[in-house]
Amino acid sequence: MKNLQKGFIVPVLLVIIALLVVGGGVYIYQSKKTEVPVVVDTETQQSNQTQQQTSQNNVTTLPQNNQQTISNKVSISGTSFGQGDKITISWPNNSGSDALLLFNANTSEQKYNISDAVSRNSYIWTIPTTIQPGTYYIQAGIPGPKLKSQNFTISASSAVNPSIVSLSPTSVPLLSGFKINGSKFDPLGGYVGNGWITNSHVFVKITNSAGQTGILWEGGSQGGNTSTANQITIPKIPAYICTISEVGAGGCPSNSKMQINLGTYTLNVSVDGRGTSNPVTLTVTQSMQSPVSILSPNGGETVDLSKPVTVSFISVDGAGTSLEMINQSTGQSYSLSALVLASTGHGIVGSGAKQSVTVSIPSSSGIVAGGNFVIKVCAVGPGICDTSDTAFATI
Repeated sequence: MKNLQKGFIVPVLLVIIALLVVGGGVYIYQSKKTEVPVVVDTETQQSNQTQQQTSQNNVTTLPQNNQQTISNKVSISGTSFGQGDKITISWPNNSGSDALLLFNANTSEQKYNISDAVSRNSYIWTIPTTIQPGTYYIQAGIPGPKLKSQNFTISASSAVNPSIVSLSPTSVPLLSGFKINGSKFDPLGGYVGNGWITNSHVFVKITNSAGQTGILWEGGSQGGNTSTANQITIPKIPAYICTISEVGAGGCPSNSKMQINLGTYTLNVSVDGRGTSNPVTLTVTQSMQSPVSILSPNGGETVDLSKPVTVSFISVDGAGTSLEMINQSTGQSYSLSALVLASTGHGIVGSGAKQSVTVSIPSSSGIVAGGNFVIKVCAVGPGICDTSDTAFATI
């Protein structure tokens, strides 16, 4: 009986051991099966995150057509050119059809349409003489991002500068006219869109021995005067000129006036789009007609103060005129201009020709009978005056 029990126990132990071995293997296999997918999923997630981030970065850096300007992507064959020079323009061709435009670098204003469509990535452009000197850049790229060149300068070519050949005459009396003979006195405009630039001017400037420069004559589309390509006519050398251009209805400001004295001046012609001419010498001589002169009473007359007094004189063109009556015995001065203003409501403005004013002199003015008086007339602008040659009597 004991032997039978001993034989039965051994098989039971073997079965239990087998079950433990099989169960442990299954447990280990399940554990490994659970761990492997976790590792794979982590790597996949990281890869996906990297791809998503890269995609986001690419979207951020993509250029937006027609809203972005990329500088220094248009190459040009230099940094300084003259009118008539050739520029080689190169750029990356985006669409096979690019517009080339010229812009003012200081104002970003379009100044010239170089080409509407260029089916390549380079272009040779001859700078027209209509392009005024200045600093510019070229833009390419429509459609697509706008590409800019570096800034470059365009200067006036000496071949298109105005030239003075002669003055006729070279010695000119004050208040007289003369002619400037030469070439290329016509201003050059520029083409923008469908119209021409209209602010084209011609200036005749003179400089005195002290270095002060004034505008003797202004012409062009806004100056109100015209000139031919070969000749400018100066109607008259006035007693004073202005140092600034385009003086308004109020006339030249007093702090911008330049008096023309007898002597020698340097003259040149400045033309928009062309530059400045060679300098020539102009001599201003004594006027055949005094710019300011008392005609009457000029001495020896007898003036009846009970009647309106008429004063005749010549004054400078465009200058305000003042009239005074001076008692030579006492040196006291009385303003006839104030009397004119009080009676007419306006002052005296010279016209460059003989003119007269008639005033009634009230007893309250201080001008009395029995005195010796002179008349003094002054062109207020340049400060030129004239006085009666001798005294006249009052009754």
